[in-house]
Amino acid sequence: MVVKVGGVGGVGGAGGEKIKLVFPVPCSLISTINFNESPTTYYIFCSKVAAMAIEIERKFLVKGDQWRTLSQGMLYRQGYIATQNLTTVRVRLVGDQGYLTIKGKTDNFSRVEYEYPIPGSDAQEMLETLCDRPLIEKTRYRIEDKKLVWEVDEFIGENEGLIIAEVELTDENQDVELPNWIGQEVTGDPNYYNANLVRHPFSQWS
Repeated sequence: MVVKVGGVGGVGGAGGEKIKLVFPVPCSLISTINFNESPTTYYIFCSKVAAMAIEIERKFLVKGDQWRTLSQGMLYRQGYIATQNLTTVRVRLVGDQGYLTIKGKTDNFSRVEYEYPIPGSDAQEMLETLCDRPLIEKTRYRIEDKKLVWEVDEFIGENEGLIIAEVELTDENQDVELPNWIGQEVTGDPNYYNANLVRHPFSQWS
């Protein structure tokens, strides 16, 4: 894949260069992403390089309804532009705020992650024109429990009926006391990756 990384002025602008690499692309600020030359040429406009982030999380199914009384949910809409060698490029819209996120291959509980805010209007346009179908739509509930923050995702649309809880950790060996509404652990099961729920929605599981 050819990735053209440019400065604020665009490809070849101040601080810009052309490089060949596979995502992730570490940029501290991405103003837009276009697919104007070919399906395999991505334009990413960056201002400077950012430090790599590591996401460490565990994922579980949810049981019962007790968790519903613990938080108010917010609608999330997201889609995937590219998936290559288990690396994903995700567009997300939460309220009026957009995000572009690049994630690497999962290794045990961890994976490389880069996330950047983008204008909500850009995220909406990307979701409508660039992302694979179906889009992932879900209501997310953030629940604090014993100094940890759980994110409970209740899916709608073609993944309706699926409810997943995720908790981010500071270390893979961190002890986690599970709330009583947490069910079976599905960490590492690719069926429950959001990117795979696009290709094989929960409604199609037998």
